[in-house]
Amino acid sequence: LDSLPSQAALFRALSFADNVQCENCRKAIESLGGRFHTPVVATTSLHDIPTHLNLALEEKHSLHDQLTVQCLHRAIGDGNRYIARIITWCDASDIAQIAILQGTIEALTSQGEESIPPYRVCPTCGAISNAELFTDYCPLCMTAVEEFRTFE
Repeated sequence: LDSLPSQAALFRALSFADNVQCENCRKAIESLGGRFHTPVVATTSLHDIPTHLNLALEEKHSLHDQLTVQCLHRAIGDGNRYIARIITWCDASDIAQIAILQGTIEALTSQGEESIPPYRVCPTCGAISNAELFTDYCPLCMTAVEEFRTFE
């Protein structure tokens, strides 16, 4: 990926956002007396960038459409609004990741790498956005934009 800096920046931003979300989930689970199980990191085969982007998009859609919905309904059904809030934060970031992945795939197909903007990730909740599209505060958790991590 070093020869493709824009795509590398995207995958680093997605990884950072997912790590923030995972850490937030760990803290929430442990603060409620639960035991957190570290997710298993699976290695993937070597593919070209469009294939990796499409695989990442499929995974995000699967998480959003299946697991997140189940977990959110369970948390709400159990009356646990704290966990529901954490899941909602993660889902909002996943929805943004889906949009960014779809936009990146379309941009690469039609315009090439030069059209891919840098990315910003909120270090508090993992929200991700194109660096060109941001406000002074994270729309999910109100973290100041100066604290965001930029990937370019």
